[in-house]
Amino acid sequence: MLLNEGCPIDVSLIRRGLDIFETSSPSYILLGGISKCLAQINSKGPELLKPWEDAIAYAESNLSSLRNFKLWQAPVRERSKFVLMGRGNYLFEYLRGTFNIECEASFPSHLIAMTGIGDTEETLKRFCDAVITTDNAMDGEYIPSEFVSRPFPKFAITLQEAARARLKSVDLEPEFAIGLPSSEFIYGFPPGIPLLMPGEIITEDTVKILSNSNIKLMLGGGRPYQGLIPVLP
Repeated sequence: MLLNEGCPIDVSLIRRGLDIFETSSPSYILLGGISKCLAQINSKGPELLKPWEDAIAYAESNLSSLRNFKLWQAPVRERSKFVLMGRGNYLFEYLRGTFNIECEASFPSHLIAMTGIGDTEETLKRFCDAVITTDNAMDGEYIPSEFVSRPFPKFAITLQEAARARLKSVDLEPEFAIGLPSSEFIYGFPPGIPLLMPGEIITEDTVKILSNSNIKLMLGGGRPYQGLIPVLP
């Protein structure tokens, strides 16, 4: 319980801070573990990460010639996350039911599989063999899906400045918000990736993405997006 008696800070800002920082996790144990991990990475980073990097390269090579799926690759990406474009829901259920492999998330257009520092060529070979077996069991060929690409953001002010100015926020129809800075996060869910951040300048490309009916949108704090963009005038 947090008491707010005579505090000059607006209650909505306190509630927002709690949404961001509040956790039921054992915080001191968690922070201690993070500190230890950082120390290990600083002292033995290349030694610890090289086997993982080699395993990812092995998997990327083996997943490059699929018929019904396509491994999504871009010049800048998180290589530890495999995004397989294609019938994601089908692949997800087949991997789970036949091979006892649980992936991160599935969608009609793609599947997301996560790797970790404990993965080796042996563990990722099992994953690749399962995907290739599934691919060979399917009829047909890969049909490209529409893929939403987030435009590179430009900011009018920092996140901190936007949070402090949030009390001045107004909600506008998307077409009238173009050129103004957002005062809120807007997420594509799942998995909860920000499509718009506080302080970010809203563009025509941003509005096109937010109007995509295939994306479920949420505001910060898990509130549903109602079609209006909170902006700073």
